[in-house]
Amino acid sequence: MASNVPKEATGRLAKINGEPGFVGYVSGKPFSAITIEVRGGRIQGIYIVTNPQKLARLPNLPAAPI
Repeated sequence: MASNVPKEATGRLAKINGEPGFVGYVSGKPFSAITIEVRGGRIQGIYIVTNPQKLARLPNLPAAPI
């Protein structure tokens, strides 16, 4: 089965709006954000954002240290 994930895709764990999350990057720019709402040690919601206008608020992927 062929994968549709670009070779230049990467991701990082992040805190987004105070919740644990994950930011996916393509070519160093935010492509998607996933947050997990946790209450009482239980997952209450999973939110996925791919809207480029909303993702524009996130910083680009920092360059790796040399």
